[in-house]
Amino acid sequence: MSLQSASSITPASPETRYIRPLFRRDFQIAIICALPLEYDAASLLVDEFWDEGGKQYGRTSGDSNTYRNGRIGMHNVVLMLLPGMGKVAIAVSAASLRTSYSGLRLAFLVGVCGGAPGIHEILLGDVVVSDDVIQYDFGRQYPGTFVPKETVASSRVSSKDIRSLIAYFQTEPGKRDLQGDAAKHLKALQEASIFQGYQHRYVCPGAKEDKLFAASYHHKHRRSSCNLCRVETETFCEEASKTPCAKLGCDEGELVGRKRLQEQDKSPQVFIGRIASGDTVMKSGKHRDEVAKQYDVIAFEMEGAGIWDEIPSIIVKGVCDYADSHKNKSWQPFAAATAAAVTKSMLTRYSLTDGTEMSMQVVDAPQSHSNLLGTKQKERLHMQSLVPFTAARKGQWQPLQEAISHFQRGLSEPQSRELRSTKVVPNVDSVLIFTAQLDYNNRTRKGTSIGSRFYSVLQSVREFCVAVESFPSWPSKIAVLLWGSLKLTINVRSQSEDL
Repeated sequence: MSLQSASSITPASPETRYIRPLFRRDFQIAIICALPLEYDAASLLVDEFWDEGGKQYGRTSGDSNTYRNGRIGMHNVVLMLLPGMGKVAIAVSAASLRTSYSGLRLAFLVGVCGGAPGIHEILLGDVVVSDDVIQYDFGRQYPGTFVPKETVASSRVSSKDIRSLIAYFQTEPGKRDLQGDAAKHLKALQEASIFQGYQHRYVCPGAKEDKLFAASYHHKHRRSSCNLCRVETETFCEEASKTPCAKLGCDEGELVGRKRLQEQDKSPQVFIGRIASGDTVMKSGKHRDEVAKQYDVIAFEMEGAGIWDEIPSIIVKGVCDYADSHKNKSWQPFAAATAAAVTKSMLTRYSLTDGTEMSMQVVDAPQSHSNLLGTKQKERLHMQSLVPFTAARKGQWQPLQEAISHFQRGLSEPQSRELRSTKVVPNVDSVLIFTAQLDYNNRTRKGTSIGSRFYSVLQSVREFCVAVESFPSWPSKIAVLLWGSLKLTINVRSQSEDL
């Protein structure tokens, strides 16, 4: 995926080509979204997808999540869209994610939220980043009052990795880095959405559409005979909740003035603090201010409490409303985009651990940007990067031929026939088909699925076979024998009781 327009490409300049990771364990970063709109914005900032053209990484047995795999800067990332909103949905999905991707060190929960404007002068489109999470709707309900459990309201301890990263962004240089880089990423995201024909353009609705009403001023019918809205006390009217303020006649004389709205520079800012998470959507200005004051929170969302205990995580959310009865969805696309941009900016400062540096090559750039090439061209370039070019010299494959011949000499006649039945170099579906056959043949066995245990190995061999087939000196039919030998070995071992 490209974030550049064709006019900005410089064909003669060298470029870095990153090598596709072989295994799920090579992915350290997860980006999790609750809404398709949030996922769309995050996906626009992926520099390169690794799973295009059917090259899937799979998942462990029992994992029902759907993933996309790619690269953002120097990081291999896995993207996941939650099947539903709320902390229970994300807790289940996050547990499965951690099982399939055992190398994860950090997850970003990226999307939109409701801002609490009392502590800071937060505007719509700003981004909030968590340094703590409180599950504010978990506790005891007494007559006239609700008391959250003390253990939930207390500070949670995140990993040193995360605390160090957050601490840097709370310094003045860190803030400048974060917001400056995020502005560039936001612009790139907006350009990419146009180039790729996305439904949303992720543009800012403007200061005139940023309206914060007084907490005591309710969103209800002003000029109708609605029995619910005619009552003086705060009541809920479903019809009014679905109607914009302009149609209801909400009095703009009740708007709260903000200094930042009058400033020339209204670019989104980033605020770091405690975020309140719960299964209920906060739509009451009065209740919002009470919780915000009592627990020192800067925003409200619905998934953070579910992921916090499952995976080391940071919540990054764009403010799309003020968590009151006047909320609407007009700011959601832009808020999702600003959150995605800040996430990418944070990743540039997150250090890889030893032994997980991404493999890359610096090569002469092709005549057009590699991300804009056709599928076959990208496949060829990618496969060439998997094998050292010096290995293509004549005679380099002799040891491999001898190893295969030695393997064949030890086969029984039925096994030789099975090996000869493999006629083609494996295509993109070969791994999935073979692992499915393994699981079906061993369906009465107890324990871990056999197919899933061999998926990564089979996928690596398939990619190796496809890659080296493109070299002129590659001996005919060796790829077929490689693939067939591995399948035969696994078939024989899968029938053993000690596998």
